[in-house]
Amino acid sequence: MSDLWLNQIDSLREDESIQGSFHCHLDFMKGIMVFTDQRMIFIQGGGRFNNIYTKGLEADYDDVVDVELDPGDRLRFRLKDDKYYHYLETIDIPTSKILDILNNYIDVHYYYETELPEEIPV
Repeated sequence: MSDLWLNQIDSLREDESIQGSFHCHLDFMKGIMVFTDQRMIFIQGGGRFNNIYTKGLEADYDDVVDVELDPGDRLRFRLKDDKYYHYLETIDIPTSKILDILNNYIDVHYYYETELPEEIPV
């Protein structure tokens, strides 16, 4: 993976460190999601023929209102003051790698936990 995307990350905050970076689609746009110990940053671009990168989304973990794992093994999350969910799908790794990082900072729950009734009628 080319390191050109690193140019899109402004200098890290004091005592901030990168916990992981993953190729993904965010809202159907290809890019790299970078997780630090304080925030997540989506950098759009990359690929076999594209070496142009643009910062697309940056959010502190405190600004993340809700994170769910959908049955299709993709994450959906909503930010403060945002009425729509963002969808994150990994490209070359299992979603569990991202969950290993996010679970340290955000409460992630499974989509079906909130959608199924407590008791299924017979």
